[in-house]
Amino acid sequence: MAGRKRKDQTDPKVAVELERSYGRNLKRIRKGRGYSQEALAFRAEVHRTEISLLERGKRDPGVNMTLRLAGALGVEPGELLMGAAFIPSANGREAHFTYDPV
Repeated sequence: MAGRKRKDQTDPKVAVELERSYGRNLKRIRKGRGYSQEALAFRAEVHRTEISLLERGKRDPGVNMTLRLAGALGVEPGELLMGAAFIPSANGREAHFTYDPV
């Protein structure tokens, strides 16, 4: 196993909090517009449980979903990603997204 490290020898990765930050932003904007999860789901043409999973950080929001939700909410997609920071790794092979609370 030359070249491979055991799990206890690997460097810890930067925490990725996309799902939680995205969910907080989604819920805040949705409530600000006065939409229920069901109403937003109808406008975005997705199932209501998808909205719930995203808001609770249980689902990874993809680009297509972000565009659908932004359109349904009448906001720029970036508003759902507020507080984002992109951190490239030192070796140039990996990068991480981190999100600060808004």
